Amino acid sequence: MIEPIVPPPPVQERIHGAMPVRSVPREADASLIYGMSVVGEGGRVTARAVLDTLGWQPGTRLSLSCPDDQLILLRPAADGSITVTAGGYLRVPVRTRRRVGLSYGDLVLVMAHRRCGGVLIHPPAALDGLLASSRRLLEVVP
Repeated sequence: MIEPIVPPPPVQERIHGAMPVRSVPREADASLIYGMSVVGEGGRVTARAVLDTLGWQPGTRLSLSCPDDQLILLRPAADGSITVTAGGYLRVPVRTRRRVGLSYGDLVLVMAHRRCGGVLIHPPAALDGLLASSRRLLEVVP
């Protein structure tokens, strides 16, 4: 049998360049739920899909805290100060909105954990910090 004539890899690399190494994307964590919402009048945040997945029905009482004065954390609590409204949305109090720099019309990331039952609302400033390395890719002028 006659062996095929194939140039050795270094010659192929000189002609075509090195083969790109592709990373395999990791799978998303199934216990996390994400949604996006625009902050409406009176601090209204609509995240119906997230709330429905957690089983938070209208009338569910929630406690509210602000970890590091950057995020809004909500958890079910019998004596909570926030209530899921009949329309299936949340109203973030004005003091909390000011504390985290949240304004009318801002787009927020709403993140929940299925097993732990908490919701985190990420204001734009928090997203800027989380996505700083990705933003650098956009800022490169070709």
